Amino acid sequence: MSAFIKRKKAVRLLSLCSTWVLLVLVMAAVLSGLAGSLKTVDIIDGEERKRITTLAFTVNGALRQANIAYEPYDLVTPSPDRPLQPGMTIEVTRAEDVTVMADGKTWTVKVAKPEPHKVLQRAGVRLGTGDWVDVGYRDDGSKYIKVTRITEEFIEERVEVPYDTFRQPSNQLAAGQRRVLQPGQKGLLVNKIKVVKADGREISREVVSSRILAEPKTMVVAYGIGGTPVTAARHLPGKVKKVMTMEATAYTHTGNPTATGIYPYRGIVAVDPKVIPLGSKLYVEGYGYCEAQDTGGAIKGDRIDIFLDTKEECFQWGRRLVQVYVLE
Repeated sequence: MSAFIKRKKAVRLLSLCSTWVLLVLVMAAVLSGLAGSLKTVDIIDGEERKRITTLAFTVNGALRQANIAYEPYDLVTPSPDRPLQPGMTIEVTRAEDVTVMADGKTWTVKVAKPEPHKVLQRAGVRLGTGDWVDVGYRDDGSKYIKVTRITEEFIEERVEVPYDTFRQPSNQLAAGQRRVLQPGQKGLLVNKIKVVKADGREISREVVSSRILAEPKTMVVAYGIGGTPVTAARHLPGKVKKVMTMEATAYTHTGNPTATGIYPYRGIVAVDPKVIPLGSKLYVEGYGYCEAQDTGGAIKGDRIDIFLDTKEECFQWGRRLVQVYVLE
């Protein structure tokens, strides 16, 4: 009987020892698993930095264990739902107030790491190609971003062009006298101008192109150097080299210089250089002493064109045959 009881006690003791061994093994496995789930991470929050060891599975869990709260506009890097990894560094950047000034309005937005273009994007401000963006700090230390709208427009402006005055000597006038041979006339120029404005205020203008509507007309003024006013030539006659019968017409001011580069005056005639060389001194019947200083498209062969001051004189002269004396 006693042997049976002893055997029964031994079985119970063996069963109890097995149970305890099993419990120890299970606890060891649990503790080993927990040790493997522990993660050490660094958290940076502004100037504050801390290191924690946690069983959290996400970045958000680690921040909650560290009692670090954040607002929707704050920036958490990596993102709060990111799985936590050993050795990870978590950074919390706090949002700050940024004043935005654009299109005549001022308002404030909250943003972390306020890069100008991201702030403007959040504020709903679209930038034009030439717009200026100014970034700075207000007196209270808060940041501001100012947008200046740059616009361009093109306008046309008419400008008068002054005329030149050409003065030439004349022995048909007494010394000290002057006579306007050809009145001057102002020209007209049209400038295309680019006007640049900043928030509607003009800051620059630039001429980008120009075109002439009317050329200026040079004023020609003769001044007296003495001589005999009843003659048409500026020089005394010399010996006659040749006498020709020619058809003579008349012309007056055109605003252009002669073929020899001077402006015409009474005492100038146009000739065919093949018949009468330019610069020749002449005497024209009914006109007087003169010089060959011009040419003309219709003046060919035995034709000359005398210069007179007015159209009326030209009409009176008409077309006639005259004796032309070529002088030495």
